[in-house]
Amino acid sequence: MAAITISGTEQKAAWDANVLPPVEQVRPGLWSIPVPLPNNPLRYVLVYLFELDNGVAMVDAGWNTEESWAALNDGIGQAGGSIGDVNAVVVTHIHPDHYGLAGRVREASGHGSGSIPPTPRSWWSATRTPTT
Repeated sequence: MAAITISGTEQKAAWDANVLPPVEQVRPGLWSIPVPLPNNPLRYVLVYLFELDNGVAMVDAGWNTEESWAALNDGIGQAGGSIGDVNAVVVTHIHPDHYGLAGRVREASGHGSGSIPPTPRSWWSATRTPTT
């Protein structure tokens, strides 16, 4: 069996120490931001920022709590930006720890009717087909 090489050594050390890892520049133009999941054994979700010519794109957004919102904004700040720089949010899947803050990011970024779509929950409710 092939060995697994851990590239995010600071993230691994933080996991082992039961603390939130630091915001990390994964490579030029790509940032990893840990956003806490209060009262959850998973502890946090990693939100990724991709630098664009006209701002940033966010992959996942985090759980919709005040603690998570503050951590997301602080992390974007540590990466050198602000919530107003977010031009797109990509949600990897429909779990609240991934889409929870997407609507709030949409509104706070100033793209309320622009390039960031409505919250995935709205999309999910409108498109899902009941099974019998």
